[in-house]
Formats: sequence, C-alpha cells, structure tokens
Amino acid sequence: MNKPVAVLFALLDGRASITPLMAAPNYTPDVFTLEFDVYAKDPEYNFISVNFNGKENETDMEELVVGAGENGSRYGAASGTYPNEAELLNRWYHVAIAFNVRSLKAYINQHRVLNTPVTAGKPVGITLSATAYEGNEKFIKNIRLAAGGADLYKRVMTDGKYVTRGIKFDVNKATIKPESMGTLNEVAKVLREHPELKFSIEGHTDSDGDDAANLKLSQARAEAVKAQLVMLGIEAARLTCKGLGETRPVDSNTTLIGKANNRRVEFVKM
Repeated sequence: MNKPVAVLFALLDGRASITPLMAAPNYTPDVFTLEFDVYAKDPEYNFISVNFNGKENETDMEELVVGAGENGSRYGAASGTYPNEAELLNRWYHVAIAFNVRSLKAYINQHRVLNTPVTAGKPVGITLSATAYEGNEKFIKNIRLAAGGADLYKRVMTDGKYVTRGIKFDVNKATIKPESMGTLNEVAKVLREHPELKFSIEGHTDSDGDDAANLKLSQARAEAVKAQLVMLGIEAARLTCKGLGETRPVDSNTTLIGKANNRRVEFVKM
C-alpha cells in the first residue's frame, strides 16, 4: 500500500493561487532559490505559474510559467525549452528556480528550461498559481524557499559542506530519480571547475524502518550518487561514500515535513 503524501494544495475547476503568509511582508532576499514538486494528469494546462511580487504599491512582476503542453516554459516575453509532455504526466516532477538579481534560471527535472536576464527589478514575495479542471487536478508538495541562491561552491567554502534534498530516490531503493539530475549536474559542474575539491558523499534517512536497513540503504544511496557523478566525468578518487542512516537527524521524525528534511545527501569537503 502506498503511503499518503502531504500535499500543499489540489485544484479543481478553475484557477487558484497561494501566497505564503510570512512574518515580514517583503521576505525574498537578493539571491534565492525556490523548489517544489508538481503532479498533473493531463497535457493541457500542465504548468504552474510563479508570480514574483513587486515592491509595495507596485504591480506584480512578470510571471514565470514552468511546465509542458502548449505553454511550455517562459518568463515574460522570453521563451525556453521544456521536457516532453510524457515525462511530466501522471508522475511527480521537480521544479527549481534560481534568482540572483541579474538573471532568472528555471529547471524541470534535469532540464534547464529558462535562463534569462531580469528586467523588472527585485521581487519581494512569491505567489504560486495553477489552473485545473475535473480530470486534471494538480498537486504541489515539498516547497522550499532558500536564501543564498545556488552558488554551491560558496556554500561549501563557507559551511564546509553542501546539504541537498534535491537528490531523490525510489522508495526504499538506491535508484536515483530523473528529477535529481539538475542537482547532480550542479555538483559535477563545481567539481570540474574546482579540481582541488574532494567530497565525502554522506547519505541520511528518516527513522522509518529498521535501523540497520536504513544504514545499509543510506550507504547504497551515497554510492549511487558517486557512480552518477563518475558517469558525469568526475574522477572516482575525488569522492568517498558514507551511509549514516537515521543517526544524525536535523529535524523531528514525528512529522512528514521533518522526515523529508532528514532524508538528504550531504557533500562534505575533505
């Protein structure tokens, strides 16, 4: 039996939008990343709109549209490529957006669907919108907004490691899901640009299941990540693997969100 999935919202018969309730009205930093997972059932209107809200008393900035179907992926007048519809239908796909004042980039699974200059100023908030009808309900989960953008190298040099939850695996397996390739390509890019870097790839799980099984699974997942990076051209000698299972949680294992935070891969600088 499949486990229930915590979903932020599902839409039916019309267009709906969600704007997060934040303590500060202007909460987006100068550099940030926004990630979420989407599930849609039909090729028509299979996209999510992200409105970057402008400064107070100003109109909204141009919207970013990410998805498949006739609308593809676009930001204002700028168009981008997008994956085949079949890759996005009746399955979860991952969206990652990076804003750094000068440019806006968007990824769907391993595909970079957009890379365009920003001309409308800095956003101060975000609104997600989607259109659905009976038979084409949409579901969104795992929304993450993070300051600091996607400058992986700076994170590693500052924190000594890069922690990611963007590398996804099949349930109870070490099989890497396609939507993980965006993150893996970023790690490989940094390793190619900085040949002095070496990483210990450390896998972590939540507390569900047997302790020993989780330890074994996390080791297998770390090794799968290493194998994929080697396939991307990184020397195996620059990478080691360590499975830590559920031994180092960073959040509670009593909630779905907490468990999702604990399921992660860390690239620790050696």
